[in-house]
Amino acid sequence: MKTSVLSSNADSFHSLVSAGNGLEQYCRIVSPLRWDEVFVQMLTACFDAGGKESDHYNVLSVAGFASFAGMWSEFTERWNARLAKDSLPYFHAGDFAHSVKVFSHGWKHDEQRRRALVTDLMDIIHECGLRKFGSVIRIDDYKDVTKKWNPSGNLDAWPLLDAFAICSMTCIEDFYSYASGEGVTNNLRYVFEKGDPEETLRLICRGKKIPDPDFAWSREYVDSKGSKHDPFVGLQAAGWIAYEYYLGADRLLSGKPSDRWAFRQFETIPGHVKVLHHKELAPNIPSMRKIMAARCDAVRDSTFWLELIALSKDKDFSQKLPQDLFDGAEAFSRFRKQFESHLKSTESDATRSHTSSKKKKRRKGK
Repeated sequence: MKTSVLSSNADSFHSLVSAGNGLEQYCRIVSPLRWDEVFVQMLTACFDAGGKESDHYNVLSVAGFASFAGMWSEFTERWNARLAKDSLPYFHAGDFAHSVKVFSHGWKHDEQRRRALVTDLMDIIHECGLRKFGSVIRIDDYKDVTKKWNPSGNLDAWPLLDAFAICSMTCIEDFYSYASGEGVTNNLRYVFEKGDPEETLRLICRGKKIPDPDFAWSREYVDSKGSKHDPFVGLQAAGWIAYEYYLGADRLLSGKPSDRWAFRQFETIPGHVKVLHHKELAPNIPSMRKIMAARCDAVRDSTFWLELIALSKDKDFSQKLPQDLFDGAEAFSRFRKQFESHLKSTESDATRSHTSSKKKKRRKGK
């Protein structure tokens, strides 16, 4: 299948940029004087989730696509143009499958119209040369791992024991590996759908000393002040592939495998969608320590500062501060002690398990 190439004509380039995919502003921040060069060279991935971490779902998926920013602009222009033919403001795979919202009138029983739309959109994904990334977790496997590493259930907020975070970080790490293999080491960007757990991913990325992910809307958004926000249209395609892999895995686990046309098409796109098993889900204790250290230090400093104020002679100043500041610092101080105690016990368990494994290997050797 032929891959489309971004035109080198300057007028054509700037018309693509003006399509409104949220990248121009980012590139101007990265390099105000040479933003257009940064724009073309920026390797950008976008991801969305399928399913949720709850008892109502068997699996959770995070998947999406990567390409250079210049190609994302061409993708955006072509995708929006195709949707405009059917007077559609956006494409959402779940809404399309159930013929709801923008697909509620004139779509449910019109197979010819439905087939024409998804065929054209899939062709755009293929022809723009997008590369897929993704991961899928079986919720029962995830629950088994959390029971092992957090049996008391008192570390619910710890991000490395979060199913969405595990899937997302796998995608980000695979994206970095691919970029490194292609010799791309600058201007990497990864975008997630607004509404996904933002702070969790940001915390993990900072602990791993990599840039924070960006979060964007998949369709035009108007905030409470009436301001419009440009979408990252590629997220509509990411939502589609995440939905298909979630649905495929869910039906397979339910004993009702399906042969969906869209899933077969996504399978032919370069890249991989991984199924994560127990081994990949087990938390990396040294990594957990590093990520938590920065957060604990910051809170420790804040706690110390608040204690000084509380004990200071300037009672008028301390009394002006809201009580929840002191309560919050005290609560996090308790959590920090609890977490550090938990880490020690899990490290001891991991050491015992490793020692036991070595002993078993020696016995087998004898």
